[in-house]
Amino acid sequence: MPYKADMEYCLLLIETHIGEDITPKWLAEKLGYSFFHFCHIFRICNDVPVGEYIRRRRLQLASTELVQGKKITEIAMDFGYDTPSGFSKAFRKEFGMSAQEYRLGRKGTGELKTKGEVSMEPRLVKKDSFKAIGYAIAPRKGEHINVLESGAYWQGADFSAVSSEVYAQVGKDSEGEIGAWYHPADESGNLIYFFGAIVNESKSVPAGLMALDIPAATYAVFTTEPVDTTKDDRALQAVIRKTWKMIFLQWFEDSEYEFDKEKFDFEFYDERCSDREKAMIDIYIPVKRKG
Repeated sequence: MPYKADMEYCLLLIETHIGEDITPKWLAEKLGYSFFHFCHIFRICNDVPVGEYIRRRRLQLASTELVQGKKITEIAMDFGYDTPSGFSKAFRKEFGMSAQEYRLGRKGTGELKTKGEVSMEPRLVKKDSFKAIGYAIAPRKGEHINVLESGAYWQGADFSAVSSEVYAQVGKDSEGEIGAWYHPADESGNLIYFFGAIVNESKSVPAGLMALDIPAATYAVFTTEPVDTTKDDRALQAVIRKTWKMIFLQWFEDSEYEFDKEKFDFEFYDERCSDREKAMIDIYIPVKRKG
């Protein structure tokens, strides 16, 4: 992507000056961007506003020093907080616990995941072919689809063409649902988003729905971070899209695997996405070894 080198340099600047008074304006000037353009590009490339990134990064580094035994007062001063109480408040908001609880928990378990972090260590799974029955959702007229920014496209879609009772019967005893972008057989070149339930091969297809056959493949399976959807129904969609971008813009670059273009990638929804306080899903990416 055209801004990749600039954004890598930007992140390096942040790391180098993390203990100083870094501002978005200063970073924009260093990169030769206008302030508005820089903030816009940073958010697109990193999926978070620059100020929020700097705040989180400081707290992540502070958490490391915390576990190493450094005093909370010293850490607060090193990372630009005026008072230890200000640091403690920010730390609790980010990690969901006090700095002291984090220190003890990290030492006890060996690992704690920071809020907002996506795991880039997928599990590899070999999955047999399967069939799903569900809805074909066409993009809105004139809408340009970027798959990496269009995950969970089902959210907000119109499902009224088929009654919920009919769909519920289709999905009875299903292990879960999938969401996947695909090219229809008419070779029009247009992408369609499928959302439906995994079913057994003999299941009939009701009028208004369609069947999608997913071939056997080896998958790298990524689990999205748990998010609270009680106040924001779009929170899960946002983290799904963030994960798609991180997989293709970060993970593949350093991985020994490449995307298997002959297979389907898809989102897998099960009972975990119904937990409003910590909703999450899996993203299945078909892979094969490079070379």
